[in-house]
Order: sequence, then C-alpha cells, then structure tokens
Amino acid sequence: MRKLTSRARVFSPSTVRHPGSDATAGRPALAAAAFTRLERRSDSPVLNRALLRSGGVRAGLTAGAAVNFALNGSLFVLPLLLAGARHLSAAATGLAFLPMTIPFALNPPVTGRIVARVGPRPPIITGLALLTAGGTELGGAIGAGAGYGWLAAGLLLTGFGVSLVLPALVTAILAAAPEGTAGSVGGLLNAVRQAGATLGVAAMGTLAGAGTVAGSACALALSGVVCAAAVIGFAAAGRPALLPSLVVPRPPAVPLTWGSRRVRRGRPGSGWSSRPAGRRRRGPRFRPRWCGRPRAAACRLAAAGSGPAT
Repeated sequence: MRKLTSRARVFSPSTVRHPGSDATAGRPALAAAAFTRLERRSDSPVLNRALLRSGGVRAGLTAGAAVNFALNGSLFVLPLLLAGARHLSAAATGLAFLPMTIPFALNPPVTGRIVARVGPRPPIITGLALLTAGGTELGGAIGAGAGYGWLAAGLLLTGFGVSLVLPALVTAILAAAPEGTAGSVGGLLNAVRQAGATLGVAAMGTLAGAGTVAGSACALALSGVVCAAAVIGFAAAGRPALLPSLVVPRPPAVPLTWGSRRVRRGRPGSGWSSRPAGRRRRGPRFRPRWCGRPRAAACRLAAAGSGPAT
C-alpha cells in the first residue's frame, strides 16, 4: 500500500509538468533566436532573404496562409459542431461536406484555363473574396441556427474559393520569385501554408472549445475576417512587374511582300497562297518567228531586247 501511495503521488496531476509550464515555456523562443542567428551567419541560409524583399512573394505567402487558416480551421470546428450540436452521425457529417469537396475536384482545371487567359491575379482576388463570404455565411448560419441549406451555401463558397486561389497562387508566386529561387519559394509557400493551418486550428479551436454555438459561430466568422484582410492586402499590393499577368498575346500575321504584291502564306485550301513568297512562274522566253537555226546568235540578241540582226 505504501508503494502504491507513493506512485500515486508521483503521477498525480499536481506533480506532472504540463507543456506550458515554466520549464518549457522559453524553449520555442530560444530555438527561434538560435535559428535566426545561424541564418544570419550562414552563407547559404535556409530562408533566402531575397524572397521576402519581393512584394509579390509576400502578398502570395500571406494569401496562402489565410487560405489554409480558413480551410483547416473550418474542417476542425464544423465536424465537432455537426456531431455535437446537430447530433449528426459520422457518415452524415462526412456527407455534409460534399458541397465543399466537389469544387476541389472539378474547379482546378477551369482555374488553369482562367489563369492562362487573364493571369493569376483575378482568380486569387475572387477566391479570397469567396472565402470571406463563405466564412461569414457559415458563422451567421451557425449563430442564427439556420438549416443545412445555409450551411451548404457557405461550404460551397468556401470550396470554390479554395479551388480558385491555390492553383493560381502557385503560378503567381513562382512568377514573382527572383530568378533561380523557384525551389526555395515553393518550399517556403508550403511551410507558410502549414503554419497558417496550424494557427487556424489553434485560434478557431480555442473559440469553439467552450462547446457553445456562439463560440463556434465566432470561430467561423474569424476565418472570414482573416481572408478579408488577406484580400485587402493582396489587392493593395497592386500589379507590380514581378506579378505579371502571364497572358501571351498572339503575334499578328506579318504579310510578305514581293514588289507591290502582298503574299500571305497559309494552308492549302484556306484561301491563301500556299507557295512560298518570292517565286513566280516564268513561261518560255519570247522567240521571234523569223529566228532560225542559222541565225541563233541573232535570235539570242532579239530575245534579249536588242532587236533583230540584219
């Protein structure tokens, strides 16, 4: 009994050190300070500071973090709410997310065509605006106790927003990155997106952790606020030279000239001449009737334009 009592005292809640205790509270700060010092002294740092000097890269990284903040935070809060407050089963909760997941599968090819036609900037701004509307819709529907139709509308807006932003965001950041840093900026984008997802789960989960409907509504509305700040920052970045539209105009057809005649090449049967410009069909030279074999030299002079020989 004494041994069991001593073991119970050792493993009692009062003696167990939690991750947020004084012994471990300063470790992340020390690790961050050591990492910063090593990066400054290194000749080839992990985080290239030239990337952060580009306004297009900074705007794209902020947008990527905001997208993952809203997406992962919503995926953390909504299942708990649907299973707890709405008393849905696991299968019904999974099916309830279909309005969000269907655009993930269908919209990216369309987004690629839009980027090829108008550039990455309009899809990014439109997608962030849809995410803002989706988060606001979800927060309002949860707070008002609305039916599933309103939730489905918010999920649909969120799905289309994510599927518009992410494919265009990769193109925009790779175009905005300095030359020779495509691999570094791609890894940095993934790291920032994961950090945004972690912050989204932590912040929105804290608001919804009380288990009340009002807390969940505030958590979902927070995702809309974050995306609204991201779209304002991305739009304020303007259209710098490092964030091109990536639209390649078709070169105009340049006609070839032959003297005063204009010749345009084309396919056979398309209405244009298919033979190369600069070639003319030449018939036989003019030979006077009075030219005969005995007078071949005279015929040659006559054909040359000197007239008949006498």
